[in-house]
Amino acid sequence: MELKAVELRLRRWAYFLLVYTILVILWGAWVRISHSGDGCGDTWPLCNGKLVPEAARGKTWVEYGHRFTSGLYGLVVMGLFLYVRQLKNKFKGLDSTYRWMTWTLVFMFSEAALGAKLVLFGLVNTDQSVWRLIVMSLHQLNSFMLVAFTVRFLGATYESHYQLNFGNEPPKLTPAFFAKPAFLICFLVIAVTGAWASLSTTLFPSTSLMDGLMRDMESGSHIVLRIRGTHPIFAVLIGGSLSFGLYKMSSQLNAFLSRIALAGSALIALGIVVGLITLFLLSPVPLKLIHLLLAHTLWSTSVFFFHFYSLAKR
Repeated sequence: MELKAVELRLRRWAYFLLVYTILVILWGAWVRISHSGDGCGDTWPLCNGKLVPEAARGKTWVEYGHRFTSGLYGLVVMGLFLYVRQLKNKFKGLDSTYRWMTWTLVFMFSEAALGAKLVLFGLVNTDQSVWRLIVMSLHQLNSFMLVAFTVRFLGATYESHYQLNFGNEPPKLTPAFFAKPAFLICFLVIAVTGAWASLSTTLFPSTSLMDGLMRDMESGSHIVLRIRGTHPIFAVLIGGSLSFGLYKMSSQLNAFLSRIALAGSALIALGIVVGLITLFLLSPVPLKLIHLLLAHTLWSTSVFFFHFYSLAKR
């Protein structure tokens, strides 16, 4: 088997893994939104002390379904890691692929640990503790990092294709900022504040937009209410700036990077619009899930752009 065929096979696995990762994250969001986090009691990874629950309630099946798909996801990641390691020993040029797959494995374990923490410490359902806010923030951050390393694993399968077709093009005078980690950190800041906003609507649903604003400004309000306003502000200001920056520089990039930059710019703008609609409509469940799906889609596109733009800027 040639290296090109190996990369193509790994690319297909990477796409599958990315889609599966985002689906598991969306199901986890549904667990929180539907208050099903305690559906399996305070036992983990078993459900109410059993491998398969019997005569279970609806919320139990929601939580159990999330655990089952997450467990299957873990097996896929570990199996793919072993497969990539085996291929790395047979073919040269897979070091980058192996590195990012290793990081994906690491963050898969930390994702599972944080999920278990929420269950075992009772940080689910209607729990309003600050500790839940902290762990939820870490869980959100870890989820985005898990997706990021999966995307970089995908990007590694395209590197030889990129170098062959665009590697000889001289770098142009485009902003170096988009090749630095600060570019991605901006998204992570928005993501963490998004976890605050999402948790606030789960715990303290508002009857109107004005009701929500008034509760945000009350001195005795829960901390999550007082800080949730940072999400729409950061999303519009930071996200809007990143979207505009990607659009402006797209005309100065090679065809491969230009397409990704334009896609990223459009997705960020769409994410902002959907987020504002979600806010004004008081966070209906379908829009919350669509907004989260968009967030991970635009994040994946931005990480993919960063992967190759930083490669071109070396």
